[in-house]
Order: sequence, then structure tokens, then C-alpha cells
Amino acid sequence: MKNPYLILLALFAWLLIGCDKPNPNPELIDPIYLDLQKWAEEAKKAIPEAKAGVADAQKELSQVKPQTGQIEYGKKRLREAADKLNRTEQVAMYMEIRAESRLKFARTEYMKAWKKKQPWPDKAEYASFKAAEEARNARPNWDVKARLKAAGVSTGEPKKEKKEGEAAGEKKEAPKKE
Repeated sequence: MKNPYLILLALFAWLLIGCDKPNPNPELIDPIYLDLQKWAEEAKKAIPEAKAGVADAQKELSQVKPQTGQIEYGKKRLREAADKLNRTEQVAMYMEIRAESRLKFARTEYMKAWKKKQPWPDKAEYASFKAAEEARNARPNWDVKARLKAAGVSTGEPKKEKKEGEAAGEKKEAPKKE
């Protein structure tokens, strides 16, 4: 043993490396939080565009010639642009609050899972989150026959059976009499 301090230093380093400490920022590995954060940023980026729409509508309203009937159209366009700006700001604030709420939730759930030595984040929770988002963003299909068909339920229409030879688009000809 040439240097006992070197061995002690190596042993101490090994102990430090082997220590199990909780992640101080578990939200950075939470896919739900990351999605919410991304959506909040996208919503914030839409606000200047909505503000520009309001400015354009105000400018257009100020340029309307009197007694041409266009003032009502200009007022309507300004009101719609202001409503769009209001909705955009509300969505941005909502997404920001939802991301902040998920951050707090992720930290507490991570600590619970870390203490129980369980894997985190839960893949089933993320799959459920994605399915809920797809359902929320899906275009509703009000066609009853299409919904029944997708569910595998019979629509009550008789199936047309194809005759032999008609599958390829051919029509079977009657035998010719000679």
C-alpha cells in the first residue's frame, strides 16, 4: 500500500456515487408537464397575432366612410377581434396555470414514488392523458351509420353479395343461344 489516502478517497467517492438521492426537478422527466408547458408557450405566442388583429380592425373602422353602411361591419369585426384576443389570453393563462399545477403534482407524486422505490412517471397515466387530449380535440362525428360501423354494430342494411366473376368488375353474360 503506497498511499492509504488514495484508497480512502476512492472508497469515499464510491460511496458518494452509490448514494440514492431524489431528483430535484422531477417535472423535467414528466411528459405530461412537458406537453402542458409546450402548449402554454404556443398559446403565449398567439397573443401578439391576436393583438395585431385588433389593431387592424380598429384601423379599418377608423377608415370607414360615413353613411355607407360599412360601420356596422367594422364594429362587428372589431368586436370579433377583441373577443379572439380575450379568448387567446384566457387560454394562455389557463395553460400556464395548468402547467404550474402539474409541476406541483409531479413533485409530490415523484417523492411518493421515490420513497416507495417505484418507477415514475407512470406510462399508463401518460397514455390516458394522450387519449383524453385526442378525444377532446377530435372532430365529433354525428353520422349515426359511421358511428355504428366503427363500433361494429350492424346498421340494418342488407349486405349485397357479389356473384362469381363480379368481384373484378366483370358482368356475367347470359349464354348465347344459337
